[in-house]
Amino acid sequence: MRRIVLNDMLGLFKKPEFHAQRATKQEFASFLKFTVVRNTWARIYSVYKAVMRDPYFEIPPCDFGTFLYKLADFWALCPGTHWITDFDGSLPLNRIVRFENLADDMAEVLADLGFRDRTLPHVLKGDNGCAYREAYNDQLAELVAERYRDEIKLFGYKF
Repeated sequence: MRRIVLNDMLGLFKKPEFHAQRATKQEFASFLKFTVVRNTWARIYSVYKAVMRDPYFEIPPCDFGTFLYKLADFWALCPGTHWITDFDGSLPLNRIVRFENLADDMAEVLADLGFRDRTLPHVLKGDNGCAYREAYNDQLAELVAERYRDEIKLFGYKF
């Protein structure tokens, strides 16, 4: 059930006629465009944990270092900039929501969209948000810093 909802929300696996619907430049300019970004090291570790607990991905259990080295081409490990930059490398966004300030930042987005109820449900509760640091040694932290250099620089994240 969770996967179906996420697929619908993210527009994954839609029929070809869905993708044929394109917004004009004027329509696109009128849309509120936003994204949610997360500390790169926390995001990568979160992907690892999600993949390890969900058999859908069919990835055999492994330690975090093996995951980073052997699965570097896994789609979910693409730099965050891959998903949000335009064809010319620009960010066609009106707002960048930081995961670390999700409730407050999204309340502003929801207000801009006209929602009265601006509270987000907390559906998937993880650890305290700082535990990701414990999963990294110096070598792995540097690997992520190097591999995601542009993303880290763009959003100003630090380990």
